[in-house]
Amino acid sequence: MKQQLPKREDVNKAHTWDVHTIFKDDQTFEAAIKSLEVKVDIFVDQYKKQLKDAQIINRSLNDLKVIYELITSINAYASLQSSVDGVSEANQIRSGKTSILLQTISKRLDFYDNELKKVPRKVVLEAAKLDSSNALYLEEMLAYKKHTLKPEAEKLLTALSPVLNAPYASYNRFKLVDMKFSDFEVDGVMYPNSFTLFENEYEYDARSDVRRQAYENFYDKLSEYQH
Repeated sequence: MKQQLPKREDVNKAHTWDVHTIFKDDQTFEAAIKSLEVKVDIFVDQYKKQLKDAQIINRSLNDLKVIYELITSINAYASLQSSVDGVSEANQIRSGKTSILLQTISKRLDFYDNELKKVPRKVVLEAAKLDSSNALYLEEMLAYKKHTLKPEAEKLLTALSPVLNAPYASYNRFKLVDMKFSDFEVDGVMYPNSFTLFENEYEYDARSDVRRQAYENFYDKLSEYQH
């Protein structure tokens, strides 16, 4: 019988990620959230309806990079802990609050792309020439511009994103927390099954009978959640 996957607390820490390299503790994490909210307030005040020339465009993009770097760190700190232990109430609360916060911030920053797409092409190309680090983003924005919906529709999609993403969030919750896979037997040998074992081992097992029995066992459990 194959060894079952060890619990997180039993894994050698050298083989796990350490979220405290992002923020040393929850207090630092909360301070980063407050800093992010302040930076977003300043950004909106400075640049809403102000994207008038190449210099301002580049300055705004450089400020936006700092905001998104902070967003990425905050999201990683919350989501990685939730992925490790989705049963933990503290992790669920942290992840949920972070999701709501980032959605609110996304709505506040939604003006930027919409206003940037209204800037004359000549000005955008001038901005791209002034700062090579922003050039690719601006060029892609120009290419994407012709596929953009009306501002009202773009805002609606942003506002609806939590609803549109809800099925995948539910799927992950079922997969990582609720689903318990039974063992399966091949030639008198019992094998434990799980998402990780199936996706990382059994799918690639050289023995076709193990692959097929693991598949049947795995998808029988998934089928219980299809509705």
